[in-house]
Amino acid sequence: MRKYEFIVLFSPELSDDQVRAEAKKVEEILSTHGGQGIITDFWGKREMAFTIKKHSHASYVVFYFESEQGSVIDETVALLRLNESILKFQSHRISDKIRKTRAARTADASPSEAAAA
Repeated sequence: MRKYEFIVLFSPELSDDQVRAEAKKVEEILSTHGGQGIITDFWGKREMAFTIKKHSHASYVVFYFESEQGSVIDETVALLRLNESILKFQSHRISDKIRKTRAARTADASPSEAAAA
């Protein structure tokens, strides 16, 4: 099963409740098209590096999920392009090698941190 990270930038004009409602819609789209184990991480409003549609800030939401179907991203992107409250979105496939390397680093760092304390 492949693991994905999907980042969505919502308009800063939306309230926190509206962002959560829109994020729920994205979750439903992902699950409808084969996404499983969806984890939603709300980062809040942050300043962007450049303006998009005359906005310098956006509400960031990151979705982590698994899917056996590679088409889940294509189908989700097609539907999200119709949503005017979304400024930008981007998807990444998370490599198993990277995740294993990061886990090993944190495991190696933990004993030395405990000894230093």
